[in-house]
This record gives sequence, structure tokens and C-alpha cells, in this order.
Amino acid sequence: RYVYGDAERLSPEAPVPVLNVVRTEERTGGAGNVAEAILALGGKVSCIGVSGQDAEGESLGTILISTGAETGGLVRLPGVPTTVKTRYVGRAQHRHAQQMLRVDTENGGPLQDRVATTLTAAVRGQLNDCDVVAIEDYDKGVLDDVNTPKMIAHARKASVPVIVDPARIK
Repeated sequence: RYVYGDAERLSPEAPVPVLNVVRTEERTGGAGNVAEAILALGGKVSCIGVSGQDAEGESLGTILISTGAETGGLVRLPGVPTTVKTRYVGRAQHRHAQQMLRVDTENGGPLQDRVATTLTAAVRGQLNDCDVVAIEDYDKGVLDDVNTPKMIAHARKASVPVIVDPARIK
């Protein structure tokens, strides 16, 4: 999420800029970015992953659908926030936009076994209809040392290439 505005004064309460909001914008990030890039190249995308059962998760699904992605493989988890990175971008004198602050809302913990099993089954169920499995997680806890090798093994068994772009290599 991007919040754009004018920052032309400091707060009288603390020495921080005051952002007068002009507009907000929501985009996908992380794995959603990968999906959008594949779609932009003319590919078809079936997203498999997790989001929260919240307004942000609903928004994410809407954005992905609007870009042409299939979202039936997204699992919405109650009590878990959808990852949102809100960037506040200010302009001084109506020019020179600069990011002032980023506020992150995320869980990032490991998934429950049943959710990981559901995601692995969703990948397996899509293999007959895909040319490539692209795995991306940005180290948010969706992919782990148990379910990721299972997904890769299922893809290999189906002779489907796998592209992996981990954010952090252990």
C-alpha cells in the first residue's frame, strides 16, 4: 500500500513531518509481483498461497483477479493478518516525492500442518494444467523445509519444471 501526500510542515506535537494525504494505491507485492510479471509476459497464473481473512486479503484477491490471475488456491486464514507494507510518500512543495516511513503488518510464522498440506495438495492438483511451477515466498513462512520439497517432488514426478526464487538462502 502506498499513501501519497504533501509534507510541508512539522507537527507541533513532535519533530515529525505531517503528511496531508492526497491519494492511496494498493498493489501486490512479493509473490503477487511474480504472478503479475508472469501475466505481463502472457502466461497464465494460478496463485497458491495464504492470506488473512481480512479486508487486506480480500483486496489482494481482487487485485490478483483484476490482473487475470486465478486465485482458487489462496487459503484465507482467520486470525492471521495479510502481509501489508504501507509506504508513506511525501512531497515537499508539491514535488520531490520521497518515502518517509514504511509500516509493516505481518505474521511471518510457520503454517499449521493442515494448511501446508492443503497448499501442497493444491500444487499437486494444478500440475496437469501448468507448464512451470514458480515458487516464491519472500521468507514469510508459507514455504518450509517440509512442504517445499514435497511440492518440488510432485512437480518433478509430473515432469513440470520448477523455478525457485527464495528471498533467503539458508
